[in-house]
Amino acid sequence: MSRRLSIVQTNAQMCASANNLLEAHNITEPPINIYQMLYDEGVPVDFVPFKSNKVEGIYLKNVTGVGIAINANHHPVKKRFTGAHELKHHRHDVPRHGNMLCSTDFDRQIIEQRANRFAAELLMPIHLMQRVWEELNDTGLLSITTLGRAFHVSYDTTVYRLHTLDYISDGERDKLKTPTGRQEDKHTAMVHRNSRNAARLRLPVLIALLGSSDGFSHCSQCSEIVFDTTVNVCHSCGKLWK
Repeated sequence: MSRRLSIVQTNAQMCASANNLLEAHNITEPPINIYQMLYDEGVPVDFVPFKSNKVEGIYLKNVTGVGIAINANHHPVKKRFTGAHELKHHRHDVPRHGNMLCSTDFDRQIIEQRANRFAAELLMPIHLMQRVWEELNDTGLLSITTLGRAFHVSYDTTVYRLHTLDYISDGERDKLKTPTGRQEDKHTAMVHRNSRNAARLRLPVLIALLGSSDGFSHCSQCSEIVFDTTVNVCHSCGKLWK
């Protein structure tokens, strides 16, 4: 089997696995609450200030149970990606491979590459990406920054995901990743110029980002908007929000 075919098959498997998990947890809108998913799966999460910034997360399993430690020094969106990455280890890898230590050296181990792809598929699933992309595009409010905020992922993750889904070309990806090509956050200015278009938004996360956030609940720990009040774990900080 060629390496290219193997990669394609692996990506399809990660996509299917992520979608099955989203369906099992009845998640239909962004942002994906990875911490609630871990909570419901019975996987405790601790945020630990590791001395090395290269360490992103650790998944541990022993006779007393399982758990994940995420680097507390990292940005909230990076912590979320780490949580999704570790969830893949929990569901697919650890029974065969034992305890996992995840660093930034993912490209040397295929298992880490698959976990990264799973995390991207889980946090920015194709069907939700299409919904948000089309709605923002229809209202003229489309930007890389807006997409990233809607899914609560990093700018670079958003660019990578758009490229893997063929929304942008190789050249556009490279341009958007350069300092001069990066789209800056201009949400407030856009909304003032396009108030009529902003009023047409349907998804709650987009209304909160580009319209009015009045009426939404907020996490008592990090003050982020809580879009789903039926859950008890904040999608951003991973703490009990009530």
